[in-house]
Amino acid sequence: MSGMLYNVDFSGRIIPGWDLDEVKSNLATLLKADEETIYRLFSGKRFVIKKNVDHQTALKINGALKDAGADCIISPIENSGATPPPPLPAQTAQMDVAAPVPSTQRKTAVQASPAAVAQPVPTATGPGRIWYAVAVLVFLIPMIAGGMTLYNTLHAYLSTETRLNVPGETDIQIDNPGTYVFFYQTAAYSVFNMANNRLGRDFDIYLMDLATGKELALQPPEIPYTEENGSTVLQAIAQVKLDTLGSYGVTVDGEIPGSDHLLVRRFELWEMIKGSIWGGVLIFFGFLAGSIMGLVVLVKRQNHNSTPENATLSEDQENNWGMWAHISTFSSMIVPLGNFIGPFVVWQLKKNESEFVADQAKEALNFQISLFIYMMISAILILIVIGIFLIFGLMLFGLIMVIVAGVKANQGEFYRYPMCLRLIPQKKYPSR
Repeated sequence: MSGMLYNVDFSGRIIPGWDLDEVKSNLATLLKADEETIYRLFSGKRFVIKKNVDHQTALKINGALKDAGADCIISPIENSGATPPPPLPAQTAQMDVAAPVPSTQRKTAVQASPAAVAQPVPTATGPGRIWYAVAVLVFLIPMIAGGMTLYNTLHAYLSTETRLNVPGETDIQIDNPGTYVFFYQTAAYSVFNMANNRLGRDFDIYLMDLATGKELALQPPEIPYTEENGSTVLQAIAQVKLDTLGSYGVTVDGEIPGSDHLLVRRFELWEMIKGSIWGGVLIFFGFLAGSIMGLVVLVKRQNHNSTPENATLSEDQENNWGMWAHISTFSSMIVPLGNFIGPFVVWQLKKNESEFVADQAKEALNFQISLFIYMMISAILILIVIGIFLIFGLMLFGLIMVIVAGVKANQGEFYRYPMCLRLIPQKKYPSR
């Protein structure tokens, strides 16, 4: 046995496939260390776990630490007065190809022999790029289907429109039974010309079934429907239920201003509402499901491709990512639910590289969840007026606090929001 001595060093790198919190728990048990000591071990600096030990002892200690998920380094001590032994087994390179140990076996693995990690096994592959294409399809298919549903709903409503001759006769062909509504159309700037209750005074409308010669009675509209289309306004003035397909004649007696018109359209409110809701749900589902799937693929590929060399961020990188964990909530201005998606993505991307970034991303998420809860309460309180002021106050409060949090995190501070409900558990860390 050689008389040369060695140190076993650790710089915060963990073996790919292990969970950061689980490795910390294993090391705390193995080294009998408190939380502050474990925090320093993962700060990115290099610490000596065991020094001045012989070659075989260093291998045993290194093997036990690797079984706990920690990627350590065995380094010879300069001027130890002995001839170095043959080259040491590969360490980091060897562990890069080691398969992740199932969580149900890791407690036993901490006490396993160091020889157990000496045999390389095939690596688990992360999600391929094909999953990005799948995410795009999940995004596009419901979006296209929702858009087509909205288009068909609108087209079914507008395609039945017939403009009536005033005064005069107009024949209309009914190919789809249902409720038909007569509208008075006028310019938006002359809404006072609206024909509300003018039926029977300035003009009269007569409807006849041309197949039977029977005159049909018009009824006042059940819904006081008004529609604004840019510079024109339409108001419902009468309706009739037409259950028989065929031709009908509409006769208008009287006068209306030359810039105004009378229209008739099929108007089934429930069909329009149902089509609009279904189209909106499809569009929302496509956007949400496709975006979430794309983010999951991105996070999994990022975590799979991470290596010990980039597993620990520098302090400046940590501060920048901590700032973006808060500032990313402003993405909700252009992306629905971006105030939740932004911090979540930062958390998932950097949770194995920096406790500080993960902590600040969780804090940002907790604050956004808290604001959402407060907004819901304020919306209910609108019934007693005070809710209106609370909503505007919360919006201003959230804007200011996010900016403050971003600045503080960029300075390396474990920032804590006021009035924050921490529904996502967080650890208490010493001040940086």
